[in-house]
Amino acid sequence: ARQQPAAHPLAGADSAMQAGRFADAAVEYDAWLRAHPQSEHVLFALGVCYIQLGRPDNAVDMLRRYVRLVPNSSRGHALLGLSLLDGAATTDARTALEKALALDPREPLALETRARLALLDGEPATAVRLLKMLLEESSTKPPRSATPGASLASDDDNIRALLAEALIRGGDAPAAAAMLEQHLAADVHRPVPIHVLAAWAYVRSGDLRK
Repeated sequence: ARQQPAAHPLAGADSAMQAGRFADAAVEYDAWLRAHPQSEHVLFALGVCYIQLGRPDNAVDMLRRYVRLVPNSSRGHALLGLSLLDGAATTDARTALEKALALDPREPLALETRARLALLDGEPATAVRLLKMLLEESSTKPPRSATPGASLASDDDNIRALLAEALIRGGDAPAAAAMLEQHLAADVHRPVPIHVLAAWAYVRSGDLRK
């Protein structure tokens, strides 16, 4: 009888991660990493797991090790920036995100996270510029495959909500209102934050008829 090929040693961890069972995946990845400390795949995947589990310090540790091994990974630097921002290390987060965008100016996670940081810094115009690039990119590219980190990508509703907030904070509430009105016209069953932001945009633009 023909011998069946051996299962990949990380198949269980990868499957758990794709199913959203990040704690289970992290246990298996961590055990593998102890024996293989230079595993690029596992460092990356563990970083993503720790972000999802709300453990930014652990994520930073894994992702710093990852980008030292793979310094040209724009996604790796973007994830590092996200984990640093989650841990309130805004200066280091900015550095990591700028590195990600230098490697790939259209890296989606870097664009979104850098835009969030720009809003925190009181720079809504920068956030608007980045989010418009992100919307353009998301409209021309197919969804990312089921790889580690894909689950962190924002959907169209979240991006538009963030853009609307940036427009309003930048003094262009009418543009935010027009964008969200068109967005809701395509599908009125949008998440509640979209409707709340639309109402805020109408109020700030002086249009109380909506």
